[in-house]
Amino acid sequence: MLAIESPSADRLVFCGDLWRDLIGRLPYLAQFLLRGNPFARALFAHGQLPSGSLHHLTFLVIGLQQDEDYDEPHDSNYCSHLSKLPLLKDVLFSRNKCNMPFFTNTSSNAVELAPRNWSVENFAAENMLSIAGCSILFRSFNTSLRSLDLQSLFFGLTFVDDLQHLPETLEVLALCIGPDESLCLGPEELLDFEAALEKWPTIDPAFPHFTHLKELCLGGPIVSPAFYSALSKVPTLEILRLDHHVPLIGRGLLSLITGSDQLPHLRLVEVGLCHCPVDPEDLTRRPRWEENFRLVDANKCLRAMKKRGIETAGNLQCAARFCDRNDGHKCSRQYAPI
Repeated sequence: MLAIESPSADRLVFCGDLWRDLIGRLPYLAQFLLRGNPFARALFAHGQLPSGSLHHLTFLVIGLQQDEDYDEPHDSNYCSHLSKLPLLKDVLFSRNKCNMPFFTNTSSNAVELAPRNWSVENFAAENMLSIAGCSILFRSFNTSLRSLDLQSLFFGLTFVDDLQHLPETLEVLALCIGPDESLCLGPEELLDFEAALEKWPTIDPAFPHFTHLKELCLGGPIVSPAFYSALSKVPTLEILRLDHHVPLIGRGLLSLITGSDQLPHLRLVEVGLCHCPVDPEDLTRRPRWEENFRLVDANKCLRAMKKRGIETAGNLQCAARFCDRNDGHKCSRQYAPI
């Protein structure tokens, strides 16, 4: 594995030719961690890799420094050139501001990223400020793609349509919109965040497209109440993770566990109740119930999961006092509402 991090911009003296020559002398490099856009741009933005370079690369991480962003249109070629690396299976992009390292829906020369031509198996983008215009990227993945993991403060307005360009054979889908779960929003920030997201479309219509989906992880207010009905049309689902700020509806979740719409292969359900403080006088992080998901709903769902032998996870068990306080987990029971 090779890990490279660029120094701060005021100390950076960079020679692209020297850098490319160095990489050309590592023909069997398999795992590569890059942090700093100058290094990544010199290799992937203009297709200037020496012949045969990185042909054994299987795992790649490209992360930006805090003050960096991708430069459109120059950096839009990243994924086009990555798609030509024959053994590359795992790709992770970390951090951006507004621009993307691939051709967006409005790119003028988007033909560079050919449809169904990229055989990557796992694609992820984390700690992003914005993810938008993904239809060309999603259309480039072929049926080798097994997992897609995206975490961003915001998704673009066309995101639900973009999702339907992914291969139907996708098995793992993780989508998180909004702040990371570890960033505790205060009462005013939470209200501002929820209000801003009201204009964003939900992604419910995309789920029936994924006929082979086995694992779904969602975070943030990314679905509507119709989500539970849409998900019942994905009978292959085995693992469901509903993290912070996902709108919870007791009857909807229960219908996926028991009844005529139940998911027959479901074996794990993880529910993370939102624990952002709502009282300016009390900033304790505690799980809180929602209007359509209260303690009585939690108890019904937990009992139904236990009856079916479905494994449970998340702070829902603590909030409902279903957890084992002696198993060593970090219990939030003492802060849970009654």
